[in-house]
Amino acid sequence: MTGFRLGWVVLLVLGGAAPLRAQEPIPVRRDTMAVKAAVREQALKKLRSLESASRPGRPAADSAAADAAVVDSVRAAPGVPGVPGVPGVPGAEQVGAGAPDSAGAAGTAGTSGATAGPGGGSGPAGAPAGDTTGGGNGPGAARRPDSGVILARDSVVAVLRALEGYVVTEYRAANARFEADSGRLELIGEPELRRQGQMMRADSLLRYDENASVVCGYGSPVLEGAGAKPVNSEQVCYDVDKKLGVALGAKTEFTQGATWYVHGNEIYTAGSDRIYGAGADFTSCDLDEPHYHFSAKTMKVVHDNVMVARDVTLKFGDVPVFWLPFMAQSLKPDRRSGLLPPSIGFQNVVRTHSGYRRSIRDIGFYWAINDYLGATAKLDWESGNYTQLSGMLQFNWARQFLRGNFDIGRVWTADGGTSFRVNGSSSWQPGERTSMTLTANYAASEFVRRSTYDPRDLTQSMASNFGFNHRFDWGSFNLGANRTAEVNSGRVSWVLPSASLSISPITLFPATGEAKWYNNATWTGSVSFESRRMEAGEPTYDRPVRDNAALNGSAQSSLNIGNLRVSQSLTFQEQVQAERPALISDPGDADAAPDTLPALPRQVGQKLSWTTSVGYMQRLFGTTSLTPSILISGAQVMPDTLGGERIDEPTRVNFQASLNTDIYGFWPGFGPFSRIRHHIKPVLTYSYSPVPTVTARQREVFGTRDDKLRETNTLQLRIDQTFEAKYADADTAAEAAVDTTASLDGEPRRLPQARKITLLSISTGVLLNYDFVRAQEGEHWQDGITTEQLSHSIRSDLIKGLTLSIGHDFFEVTRPVQYDTIDIRPKSRFAPRLRTVSASFSLDSDSWIFRALGLAGGRGEAPATEPAEADSAAEGGVPVGGGSVLGRTVGNSGGSSMGSGAVGSWRADFRYSLQRPPASAIGTKSRQQLHASVRFQPTEKWQVSWSTAYDFTEHEFNDHILSLTRDLHRWQANFDFLKAPNGNFLFQFRVNLLDNPDIKLDYDQRSNSLRDSRR
Repeated sequence: MTGFRLGWVVLLVLGGAAPLRAQEPIPVRRDTMAVKAAVREQALKKLRSLESASRPGRPAADSAAADAAVVDSVRAAPGVPGVPGVPGVPGAEQVGAGAPDSAGAAGTAGTSGATAGPGGGSGPAGAPAGDTTGGGNGPGAARRPDSGVILARDSVVAVLRALEGYVVTEYRAANARFEADSGRLELIGEPELRRQGQMMRADSLLRYDENASVVCGYGSPVLEGAGAKPVNSEQVCYDVDKKLGVALGAKTEFTQGATWYVHGNEIYTAGSDRIYGAGADFTSCDLDEPHYHFSAKTMKVVHDNVMVARDVTLKFGDVPVFWLPFMAQSLKPDRRSGLLPPSIGFQNVVRTHSGYRRSIRDIGFYWAINDYLGATAKLDWESGNYTQLSGMLQFNWARQFLRGNFDIGRVWTADGGTSFRVNGSSSWQPGERTSMTLTANYAASEFVRRSTYDPRDLTQSMASNFGFNHRFDWGSFNLGANRTAEVNSGRVSWVLPSASLSISPITLFPATGEAKWYNNATWTGSVSFESRRMEAGEPTYDRPVRDNAALNGSAQSSLNIGNLRVSQSLTFQEQVQAERPALISDPGDADAAPDTLPALPRQVGQKLSWTTSVGYMQRLFGTTSLTPSILISGAQVMPDTLGGERIDEPTRVNFQASLNTDIYGFWPGFGPFSRIRHHIKPVLTYSYSPVPTVTARQREVFGTRDDKLRETNTLQLRIDQTFEAKYADADTAAEAAVDTTASLDGEPRRLPQARKITLLSISTGVLLNYDFVRAQEGEHWQDGITTEQLSHSIRSDLIKGLTLSIGHDFFEVTRPVQYDTIDIRPKSRFAPRLRTVSASFSLDSDSWIFRALGLAGGRGEAPATEPAEADSAAEGGVPVGGGSVLGRTVGNSGGSSMGSGAVGSWRADFRYSLQRPPASAIGTKSRQQLHASVRFQPTEKWQVSWSTAYDFTEHEFNDHILSLTRDLHRWQANFDFLKAPNGNFLFQFRVNLLDNPDIKLDYDQRSNSLRDSRR
């Protein structure tokens, strides 16, 4: 056995008798049979001459003679097709025999990733001539002094590549040892072998047995197949013909949602897409010492298809914690039909009564109908609670802009009750101008109130909506419907249908030259119709409600000529109150007589009103404007007290004038602010309407003190205020010179905008409403003040999300009462009284007030945002399995990764509401509640969130949601506690793998107040 050094060697062993064979028989053309023997003999002759010349003491041999013999043999054979690189035959112009770069072409063709120096050699780029270690064959490196072998740039490679019916095997190494008789080849020094899309490389040694077609690698060998991830190992052998390989101590990876790392004592490969393992471990943890792994006795991976493992043990570190008889993980990137992974659970392990509660969920099948449709059918069961059968249809037809999903379920409860629910949403755009949307959210309110464990379910409304919109060249049409059910009260409201038609502005008398006063006038109009119905539920003595319905229709028209505006409107309204039976109270005392509320008949009221107005806006100076207007209105009514009689209201003429202006004041800054701006926007409105002409019947129906029959002379004042501050660092930018040179788009460059903040914004409703007529008729001037309630809305950027609304009763007013023909005028007494308060704001560790006090917490990144709630339609809305009947998730239990907030960061949100009845109301209590939620991250791995509601009226907490989340690298643990206002509470513990949420361990402890009371 002899050895020689080579920089790049391409061995092509051809012919039916060659031991190096293709995987499958390849048909051989007749015209190539004539060159088989000549090519094979000359190729072997060349290799022997190289081997002989490399022996010490032998004279230098030129391999060009062997190359020429091969070429001559090929040319002499009749019927040989054109071969690139061979002069005299078609295609020779691409490379050319004996061309200066022929060796480089032969060395790089089909060997992607080779490290080539000048001239196409495989040694280091720019290796000097005579280098005995680099192995380069670039310019000046044709002769190797150490071996005496002249590596000429030959064209035999190009000839052999062009022959059909043969397989090419390519080798690359710094040194090689070849036994011509036995056909064994050893590649040393970062060797590499390629054949039919398969590639093997190693750090030190590759050994190839030509007779057995087996190659073995030593020194961290890597085996790669077409389209497959590489397999790294300690030792590997591969049958290149059968495409079978074995690797000891092998490692590889595959991707499905996350990257999975596989390590096996013995890994076998079959073809280009299959891996078999014995004693294999796999994990998604990318650490050198993974936190967890699955150990499988046997395993099979089909690339982009499936991974199957048997006798699987889950280990954290080296500690086994769970065993599975088998495990399957799909690797297909697309949707496919199959069984859903079921969930089996035992609950109430810690309990106050006998018996366990068992549950089985997600027993079902997913059907991938086609590229656009998918359907799911599943069964959920929980002992002593419910059985649910549900189905989901998903569709996405992108070409037709149609997408959505619908989830339908039927629930049978343990007490014999049933419930039906529907969740879903859909959108469709059948044309460029047409769009349709549909959302469905329905469940029986009584079932939700009884069964839910999530307090948020009891405070929300279930809304279903339908919308249709179409745009014309001249306008647009909208059609809609809505159903809203309040879970807590059971009240259901309908809007069916709601339609509107709007006409786009039409330009009248367009100007063709110099515009006159009437040119470019615009007209627009619209009509709308709406039908509403409210189902209040079953009336009781404590809740004397009844159903009602309403019809509303309107038409509007508007003509604008410059600053002049002429508008008309026509409105129809109908109110229907359903009949109500007599209601009898339950006194609770056998000796007390029950009270009775009388029955009420069905009542219908109608009103048809019209309005015509003319207004003109005149700008006075700056932003100050005066807008006088005249309004004429009338109506025809059918009160429910007149037994169907229709009567006209008096026609009223109303003169109005509105004055608007803006007042600015500038004040010195303080702290980080360089300037304070105070903006006041007052709006003063004067209105006068003389006494209308009144008939006797109108006076009899409406009375003398009704505003429809009396003179009105009122003055109204509204004021809005804003305090804005400019930061001091904005002055530098403002002092910069204005660059009037044109920018790239030809426009002047804008100065940097000053950084501003709203310190305080106060919006006041009607600050003053004064009636001069009532003041004259009264005893004191303050009798003319008709402002009944004063409201303020406050906002500030200093506190994130701050909104504050306050309402006061300004006067205590006694309403007018009519007895026959005697009117008792209203009495008002100045008695300010707080009526309503609504406030909400947020604080966090980055708030300026805590930074100023040096109490800011959190270092590094900003606190994580609250995760979005799951879409009930997408999650399927499992009734009680997740605590929420409407499909909500709690905390991070949905399997999403925990946010990366800074250690010590926190956020608190508060919402306060107060509602007090009027002072004259009897038997009505005030309602005062505080809703709060807190979220903080005490350590890098822990997050805590808590939300609650406290009722100051009842002096108790209504609900609690407490969630603790622990980041376990690729795993996540959640501890959740929920208490709902209906008395139900839930404690659940869940650990799930983020890379595969179906791999989880969960436990929950429940208490249903209604069910437990029956035990």
